Amino acid sequence: FTVPVGTYSIQMTAPAGQTFVNPKTGSDAGTTGQSGPITLTTANINIKVNAGLTPICIAPAYKLIAVPATCTDNIKNENGRIIISDFDPKARYNIVIGEVYADSSGYDSAKIIPVDGIILKNLAGIAAPKAYTIRVYSSSGCHKDQIVRLMPTVCGCPANVCVPFVITRKRTTGK
Repeated sequence: FTVPVGTYSIQMTAPAGQTFVNPKTGSDAGTTGQSGPITLTTANINIKVNAGLTPICIAPAYKLIAVPATCTDNIKNENGRIIISDFDPKARYNIVIGEVYADSSGYDSAKIIPVDGIILKNLAGIAAPKAYTIRVYSSSGCHKDQIVRLMPTVCGCPANVCVPFVITRKRTTGK
């Protein structure tokens, strides 16, 4: 179609699954966008307007469980594990020790989540809680971080709980 010479403001509606991004802030600007003034002259042919469309990023949903190592005859086993559940089979993950995720890799270099959800296994019993940050990526590249803490393994009865004690009852004669 042909548009006469003049100044126009174009209003756009994002297609399903997309949103506009504010070009100045990079923040989500919703599903309707509007350009600034665009002036058309007779020399303008096939003008393109950058609508700033980006896919809507939906963080993946998942749950984490940290299972501490067990004990056999007061000896800590090496069978602690971290399990992810309720995840999308296309999702991938990365894991770091600690509460700060500093890895800059993305979906393509992330690990495939095993079918059984065990993403870390054979963890030794520990004496103090240990934090792990798990980043899960959706197939569209969006991600969500969660921190899980592996709790200490206590074998036998801790000294401060199992101190031997004796209860005696004295009979008194009353007046």
